[in-house]
Amino acid sequence: MRIRNRIALPITLSRECHLPAQRLKLGRFFGIEVFVHWSFGLMIAYVAFSAYSAGGSALMVAFSVAQLITVFFCVTLHEYGHSLAARRYGVDTVDITLLPIGGVARLKRIPRVPVQELIIAIAGPAVNVVIATLIGGCLITITGYEKLSLLGRASIGFATTGLDEESYELISDTFTQPSMLGFAIVVFAINMMLVLFNLIPAFPMDGGRVLRSLLAMQLSYGPATRWAQRIGVVCAALMAAYAISSEPPKLVMLAIAAFIVYAGSMEAKQVDLSLKLNALSVGDVMSREAPSISVNCTLEHLQRWWQDQACSTVAVVGMGDVVVGTLSIGDLARYLDSIEKTPFRLTQVTAGEIADHDAPALEPGMSLEAIMGGMQKYRQLPVVDQRYRLIGWLDYDTLFARATLARATQNIGTRSFTEFEQPADFLFVL
Repeated sequence: MRIRNRIALPITLSRECHLPAQRLKLGRFFGIEVFVHWSFGLMIAYVAFSAYSAGGSALMVAFSVAQLITVFFCVTLHEYGHSLAARRYGVDTVDITLLPIGGVARLKRIPRVPVQELIIAIAGPAVNVVIATLIGGCLITITGYEKLSLLGRASIGFATTGLDEESYELISDTFTQPSMLGFAIVVFAINMMLVLFNLIPAFPMDGGRVLRSLLAMQLSYGPATRWAQRIGVVCAALMAAYAISSEPPKLVMLAIAAFIVYAGSMEAKQVDLSLKLNALSVGDVMSREAPSISVNCTLEHLQRWWQDQACSTVAVVGMGDVVVGTLSIGDLARYLDSIEKTPFRLTQVTAGEIADHDAPALEPGMSLEAIMGGMQKYRQLPVVDQRYRLIGWLDYDTLFARATLARATQNIGTRSFTEFEQPADFLFVL
């Protein structure tokens, strides 16, 4: 936290939240980083093993893996459809992650304007429609509609009984050995399946977001989200029942159903929390009693001082109460464990040297909804005025209780604590 470097903490309302951290970066395209989760390697291994177990040659194994990678390239384009549509409305994308069950584009926020969310939601499947249309047009030109229809049904496992010998030979030649025709048909068929699957009204999938945006045109945002989430749970339950009853059980579909329930409930909770904080600012819920220590306080003094304090984190301030960082009792304990506790160390090392200088400082006029994403990492943060002087303290663990008190105060007409000098035209760096 350096002087004059003020940081706004954006709420991270993602299409799916809390992604696993074990990811490999593939690159940065159109200003958006793309990652692949480590478990994607298990999917590649499974496809390779399945092709080998079916008697496929090394060439057929490589061909099957290439098909899988191409399909997930289409999934990546699908996620870029969402991301670039969101950018049109001023919504940035944190990143895109490829998982064995599909792709995830994490948006910094979801627009509350129903039409904007509708367009962002359908932009992904629209990309797959374009891909399928281009491939399908080429295939019809090459094979004709009847052959393409037959091979398309065969590629996704539909029954092809009652076929003549010529049709069986065509299917066998196309799919039992590497062929560009088979490759193109599989990619075409899976893009069509992606369109249909993503339009299932299971929130927070694309179809569920379309449903929520349509409901939000008639209902307020909170009830629309809750109804979309409930319908998503029903869809996930039906999906899970079908997956379990299949022979053999469809484990990937079962995992998707579980993910829908988890991700939908998490986002519904986020929406409820954001609505509770709506129209409240940091100044409404901050404590005016802010724990602080001097930047020149030595470790020896810090040890004795903290034994008498109940707070777990404090602001580190310099001359004139200017905030230069924060320090937690846990960070102090870890530092003491990592050094040789000589009298020299304890009397010469200061709080300013071991403080977290990158922790953000808040301003009283900031929206609570806007800072919630960052409060997951920093449970307590200092509040500063225009001159970066310490004027308050925000504690995540008591934030919602204080928000209730603030709303009660506003309802009875009592003076709110937001009457501070506001910063003038300051650029927040996200």
